[in-house]
Amino acid sequence: MDSAQTADLLAAHFPELADELRTPARQASVPKQLACFAAYTHAAAVAGELPHLKRCFTVANGLLQLGDASLANAFTTSYLHCLHLDDTAHHGQLVRQCMPSPLFSAYARLHRAMLP
Repeated sequence: MDSAQTADLLAAHFPELADELRTPARQASVPKQLACFAAYTHAAAVAGELPHLKRCFTVANGLLQLGDASLANAFTTSYLHCLHLDDTAHHGQLVRQCMPSPLFSAYARLHRAMLP
């Protein structure tokens, strides 16, 4: 999946992100688009918008499940890494409760790999 397709898919689900995903700094970079989506997802968690957070995680899980190796790599290095939802116990609980299982497995693997 290329950057235009990724931006289109994310913008279809989250129209409020469309302009931000298509800035010159992001329009040609899937990792930068996914980092932007991670910040958006993080903001939903911080605001306590659980239905919106679940929707973000559902869309993220769908993208991860596409089977595209380069997209999966970008997900690990950008979206999951940039979520920053391990900063409080409450955010950690939201992750465990709201993330679909495949996305949570990838998130947990990333965080285990970062432990000393």
